[in-house]
Amino acid sequence: MAIENSNNVIIRNNIIVHSYNPENGGGIFTIWSRAIIDKNIICNNSSDAGGAIFSHTCTNIITGNLTVNNIATGIGACYLYASSPVFYNNTVCNNSCLFGTGIQFSLFSDADLKQVYSNLFQQMKT
Repeated sequence: MAIENSNNVIIRNNIIVHSYNPENGGGIFTIWSRAIIDKNIICNNSSDAGGAIFSHTCTNIITGNLTVNNIATGIGACYLYASSPVFYNNTVCNNSCLFGTGIQFSLFSDADLKQVYSNLFQQMKT
């Protein structure tokens, strides 16, 4: 699923499974957007960066999602590049990536740690 240059997009109550993007965002890819990504099951997706979610220059609200069994051959299960997201009440578990963690911020992100809270991160494979 790709969202580009859009505001007020709501991605809610979906099952996003077995998607592949050779570059960024195996499950969900957003660029230059503001989206609400809420209560989705994002599993068994893959890409180079952001096996589950890749956000580039976005102010997304990412909440209540189950992100499991996604693969990033490069960096992060959820990769937030040059973004200012709110990321809370998500479960990020049993994902794998070569570099990074369950959620990875780029140097250019200005996310405040107060905007990342009440998440469950478990069993990250690197």
